Amino acid sequence: MLQNLTKGQLCQGVENLRAHEFASLEQCLYYFLAGESAKRMKRFPIAITPACASSSSKTDIFRLGIPHPIASVPPNYLSRQPVNIKFNQITLQHFELNEFLKDVAIHGYMELSWMDDRLQWSRDTWKMEKLQIQSLNHVWIPLFIAQNYDTHLKNGDAFEMRRVETTSSGNVSAVLAFSLRTFCDDSDFENYPDDVYKCCFSLEPQANPDIIEFDASGLPIFTDPKYFRDYGWKVSGTVPQALEDPAQVAQQSRC
Repeated sequence: MLQNLTKGQLCQGVENLRAHEFASLEQCLYYFLAGESAKRMKRFPIAITPACASSSSKTDIFRLGIPHPIASVPPNYLSRQPVNIKFNQITLQHFELNEFLKDVAIHGYMELSWMDDRLQWSRDTWKMEKLQIQSLNHVWIPLFIAQNYDTHLKNGDAFEMRRVETTSSGNVSAVLAFSLRTFCDDSDFENYPDDVYKCCFSLEPQANPDIIEFDASGLPIFTDPKYFRDYGWKVSGTVPQALEDPAQVAQQSRC
């Protein structure tokens, strides 16, 4: 199939493929990239210590290569450069304010992007600009936690990564759906008798915090015109910001 496509024009090849043919081409491209990544990683051994070994014994077993490296290790494994996660846009779809408990739950999604040079390919060869990732197990994705890690399960915080795709330059984009809860500060009496609740949220990387950096787009938080309801409240928010101190864990915050 690839040989036939490279002989034809772009518009006569990929765009005219049937759905199942295009899906097969996407699978071929992905497994080609995964295979190339595995070849590059073969020269990096991993030290594995058996569970039965004591801490003082030196019984590490060295295994050549990393299994499925395109998904199991972050993009900077070879370059050792920080992985920059950019928050392009945050959209709020729904919120639930509990005035008695003074907490709020918000639901929405974030549009994220990051670079992964293992997902780069030649457009001239493959005649494709974008690749839809069919399974989250196929590529490395960042994991997040919100607020205090010790209480995030009790709060019901949840994340779900959706619509992951990459371009031929290795620019990976995804939509991160979220459901978060936090306590609010109601000590602002400047607008009395109106109640003012200040509710802040922060995100941190759950895995690989030492290599991940956050970058904010500078855009305000958007509301979904189809689903958002204010329930009589005047809702306003700060522009999301990213902590830029390299000595600390990356953090993205907003109120």
